[in-house]
Amino acid sequence: MSDDATGAPLEPLQILSCDLPDPGATFDFGVALGRVLVAGDTLALIGPLGAGKTHLARGLAAGLEVPSDAWLTSPTFTLMAQFPCREGTFYHLDLYRLGHESALWELGFFDVLHAGGVVAVEWWDNFLDTLLPSTLVVRLDLVNDRPEARTLELWTLPTDDWEARVARLRRLRLG
Repeated sequence: MSDDATGAPLEPLQILSCDLPDPGATFDFGVALGRVLVAGDTLALIGPLGAGKTHLARGLAAGLEVPSDAWLTSPTFTLMAQFPCREGTFYHLDLYRLGHESALWELGFFDVLHAGGVVAVEWWDNFLDTLLPSTLVVRLDLVNDRPEARTLELWTLPTDDWEARVARLRRLRLG
């Protein structure tokens, strides 16, 4: 966990929590979130296999105005995809198959984090020590008794210019 200027550890700040009843709601939330993202934003999409991280990323792409002919798929085998968007470039990465942090260097991961645009990283929780303090953590979880439903939580650390961003994100509305 990062420290603030006094050396005290920063405590994660929950921005919001909501239930998503079906994949359509997950996509719609991604669209709403994508609409408020700006160049330089990084997102860690975390949660168990099948929780809807890629589906959410498709919504982010739509909200970021990625051209509709660019079909965003899970980058598990390509590891990284990039698309033009209203904020320059939308980078979609998947770290699921990477076994060691050295693979992040080979992928150019750290260059992408500082390239501008918007970066969404699935399975970033596999490399927590590389998480940037300004990253928005988006956690999706399965709901045991409702197979189509998900719970979603947004978290960040209270650093940099996140006070204004937190206020903007808390105003997110679906539909």
